[in-house]
Amino acid sequence: MKQLQILRAIQKANRTYLALGTFAVLILLFYGNTLSNGFVLDDVPVVENNPYLRSFEYFPKVFTGCLWEYSNQGCEGRTFYYRPIHSLSAFFTWQISSQPWFFHAVNLGYFFLVGALLFLFAKLVLKNSLSAFFAALIFLIHPFNTEVVNWVSAVPELTMTIFVLLAGILYVRYRTAGLVRDLVFVGILYFFAMLAKEPGILLPLMLFALDICIFRLPFRRLLSRQELSRYLSLGIPVAVYLAMRLVVLGSLVGGGFLKFTFTERIYAFFELFAQYAHKMVYPVYLSAFYRFQTKSDFFSVEFLSFFFVTLLFGFLLVVAFAKKQYVVAFGLFWFFL
Repeated sequence: MKQLQILRAIQKANRTYLALGTFAVLILLFYGNTLSNGFVLDDVPVVENNPYLRSFEYFPKVFTGCLWEYSNQGCEGRTFYYRPIHSLSAFFTWQISSQPWFFHAVNLGYFFLVGALLFLFAKLVLKNSLSAFFAALIFLIHPFNTEVVNWVSAVPELTMTIFVLLAGILYVRYRTAGLVRDLVFVGILYFFAMLAKEPGILLPLMLFALDICIFRLPFRRLLSRQELSRYLSLGIPVAVYLAMRLVVLGSLVGGGFLKFTFTERIYAFFELFAQYAHKMVYPVYLSAFYRFQTKSDFFSVEFLSFFFVTLLFGFLLVVAFAKKQYVVAFGLFWFFL
């Protein structure tokens, strides 16, 4: 009996290694040519011409400054971005090699780690290795990710996703085994996700979706004092992150980026979401930059089309939940986040 268990464990490990090996080969086939690319756009001021990456004398600036500090002659009121994980990654990458190919190699490594973690997370959620493999496979070969892998300055997207997936894996383990230690690590990874990129602050909503869609916990239980205290405990890393951001940027929002009126924000929400959904299902004519103009004409045909796409997405989410297609509902909600 014991030998049979050992044999099954070996077979399971072999399937995992085979999946990870396939991911590595595909990433090299799809993106190996990025190693010959140089620094472009934001890479030039924040990496190539940034003297703060070149000496351990400036290492404290990883947390007390920002990547744009040298280029902008300061951080306070001059940038929206406070992303120490990006600074940390760029700093240590430079210490090993300042050549562009090495920075691109680091991006490939991050992307592989994202695919591997997505595979492991999907195995826990789907409870099926083959389905998890194809889920990760579709993600890895989808053209939607092209810019993130190709662009050195897209490290925040990759690292944030790594921390979010790690937190998701540990949260599933916590719900399965009930180990408080796993929940503590979820809080730590949540903190790192925010330090990687601002949208990491939405992680608790993903955990809530896991509770509703995957673990099928009733709302009444989630509103209990015990469960609410667990969610509220995630406010500790949020408070620390916001305090650090406030000290470095001088404000929680930062300067120069969010000059929208309230109606322009509403318009932008529907427009950008519709664009993301469109590129997800029809990923052609991709570009590093898309022209974006602030608008608030809610009766234009353009806006009505954006509104319809968003409404249709919401309808599909409600239908999936009503039909008890909980994994589909979770996936749609995650994409919405």
